[in-house]
Amino acid sequence: MYHGLGQSTSNPASNVRKERRKQPDPPCVVCKGNGRVECYHCHGRGRTNFVDLEMLPRGEWPKWCKSCGGSGLGYCSRCLGTGEYRYIMGFHFMRRDDEPEGRY
Repeated sequence: MYHGLGQSTSNPASNVRKERRKQPDPPCVVCKGNGRVECYHCHGRGRTNFVDLEMLPRGEWPKWCKSCGGSGLGYCSRCLGTGEYRYIMGFHFMRRDDEPEGRY
């Protein structure tokens, strides 16, 4: 049983069901609701050799990035891959002017 967020779409000529993912509201400010960001090790190329070039030189084989597995994408560190807006975790201290009178 599927308890996903998306709508189910199916093509009459295919037996594959695709679940369309609903855009989170509000979306993450880093990944814009996608949940994935460019890999930091390979800069989104998927390989670790010749990352400054669009295509590899003739005769060179790619050395796939071990961090992203060659996809060029990694999970967003802010929303942990969910795509939803997360508040910054930590302590929220009271300011001096928020304290009640006569507390000193």
